[in-house]
Amino acid sequence: LGDVAAEERRRVVAPPPLPLRPVLLLVAVLLLGLTSGAARRGPPDPPVVVPARLGDMTFVTGDRLFVVTSGPDKIISAYALPNGRPLHRTPMTGRGPIFNVDEAGPLILVSYQEERDRGEVTVAVRPGSGEVVWRQPARMLAADPADGMVLLRENSAEYGNLNWFGIDLFTGDLRWRLRQPVRGFTTDDSFAGGFPRHLISVT
Repeated sequence: LGDVAAEERRRVVAPPPLPLRPVLLLVAVLLLGLTSGAARRGPPDPPVVVPARLGDMTFVTGDRLFVVTSGPDKIISAYALPNGRPLHRTPMTGRGPIFNVDEAGPLILVSYQEERDRGEVTVAVRPGSGEVVWRQPARMLAADPADGMVLLRENSAEYGNLNWFGIDLFTGDLRWRLRQPVRGFTTDDSFAGGFPRHLISVT
């Protein structure tokens, strides 16, 4: 009996042939998918050209494109996306380099670096006129027009002295402040609509 079992193990059994009809059906479905995906569509929309000069800076936030002119007297031009429709042109009083622009509700929020002491400043200005509504010596991180809140972070040359602020969007009044622990770390988390709902602080 042992010899017969060994002989059976050595025998190669050919698999049964695949049915032809399901294989042909599968090939037909694959070919149909490939041909339908390659169907010719109409020509793409023409590109939208937004005027800008060499040295101008651009910022994209949400459905807005901002073009900031270079030079001491800056102009912030806002365009709607994706059609590139011009919305407004706003003069800026700050002469330092701008590193963040956002539109929140009826205001434009601009963060820039002051030339005198190299500190960071955020201002809220009215579109078109450039009227300054409020000014805070900190960098803007995010804004939530629905809650009327702006999240700012203050950087200091002093080691470990770093503050986070919740600022009222419309008045610039302080709602709350969090001081980062010395030799610690603070980060934002739980974003909803681009605005963090939590700050996590670790000593």
